[in-house]
Amino acid sequence: KLLYIWRNIVTNIEKKIKSYFKFTFTNDQEQAINDIRKDLASGKVMSRLLQGEVGSGKSAVMLYAAIGLALQGKRALILCPTTILAQQHYDTLRGMGWDDAWLYGTGGTPPTPHITIGTHAILNNPLVLREASLVIIDEFQKFGVEQRAKIQKHNPHLLLMSATPIPRTMAMTVFGDLDVSTIWELPIKRGTVVTRWVLPDKREAMYEIIEGELAKGHQVYVVYPRINGGEDVVSAIKGHDYLRDRYGEDGVCLLTGKNSNEAK
Repeated sequence: KLLYIWRNIVTNIEKKIKSYFKFTFTNDQEQAINDIRKDLASGKVMSRLLQGEVGSGKSAVMLYAAIGLALQGKRALILCPTTILAQQHYDTLRGMGWDDAWLYGTGGTPPTPHITIGTHAILNNPLVLREASLVIIDEFQKFGVEQRAKIQKHNPHLLLMSATPIPRTMAMTVFGDLDVSTIWELPIKRGTVVTRWVLPDKREAMYEIIEGELAKGHQVYVVYPRINGGEDVVSAIKGHDYLRDRYGEDGVCLLTGKNSNEAK
């Protein structure tokens, strides 16, 4: 009878979690969720790496795990390498209808935030770390050894995420005994990614492609190797000036790490 009651509780929680997601998970996502579920129910501290290329649905699995713990009254902490990514995860949660989340560093701490999202600045708050049952590190390879040591000091469940394929043996040298879940299957409605290498003498054709996308109301991101540089270096500042002259000041913006959070 107790087993029956427990299964009903688990089933109800699963239904509640999935009610926040308006799409069907892929088989690989379901397998990753099942791996995490087993880890959390094993009685041992989870240490798992979730990897898969950009667009494979890692964030959905991550949010599933965080919401699942939150619904059981526990706290989850999501660490991101940039404020933009932290804001993105926060906005995604809110857009799903989950209000019990706090974007760290914005002030106005909720009484008991069950999901906290932020950058490495969170690591300077031992109270938040100490209360977290689950710590999720997005793009974990961008966090240093000392930062990871601060997290492991409190011995929470640990879910690491990376779009860069990392051999299990290499991951184990960083985090010790680490289990790996890989998402190979891409969502059905995911757009096709086209990669092209454009030679310098074909650059004008590239700008024609950009103009075609802009005419459709789409956005274009141009990434440069550095913010500023000498005469022989292609920099973001030079590129911004050229694109602004070509496409107009109103439609071109320069985004770098020097921008304020509000401007980003």
